[in-house]
Amino acid sequence: MAEVRGEEDLEALRGALRRLKPRGEGYARLPVREAFGWEEVLGGLEGRVHLVAFRSVRREDADEELLERLDRLAYEEASTAPGFLHYFRGPLSPGRECLSFCLWESAEHARTAASGVLHELAAGAASRMYECYVLERYEVVFGEAGLSFRLTS
Repeated sequence: MAEVRGEEDLEALRGALRRLKPRGEGYARLPVREAFGWEEVLGGLEGRVHLVAFRSVRREDADEELLERLDRLAYEEASTAPGFLHYFRGPLSPGRECLSFCLWESAEHARTAASGVLHELAAGAASRMYECYVLERYEVVFGEAGLSFRLTS
């Protein structure tokens, strides 16, 4: 197994993460560790990343066009930030539930990116667009010893 280091390894990790898919319609209610096929895409890699998950239940009267625009702008800002690895935008379930996440090289990279102007604009709309939402932060370690998700806050 190769430790994720340097740009070549980071590109291999990014490529693997693009293949990550939810495990069925009810994925948004599962623990992040169980909601996706992590083992299938991270096999052969070794490393440590920081995951920020956003679980939500969308309001029936949410402005879908505005949400889409805010999400796209926040993603564009994040994707150019140092340490960005991957963004998964989850599909909305029939019950209006969603689980999306960002992966970062470190918690510090994630914290810095969260202070971006467009991210703060999107976050500011959350109380008007969602019945409820929660952020979960994990340290994800993968390699020969297996896969672990440690809740960090």
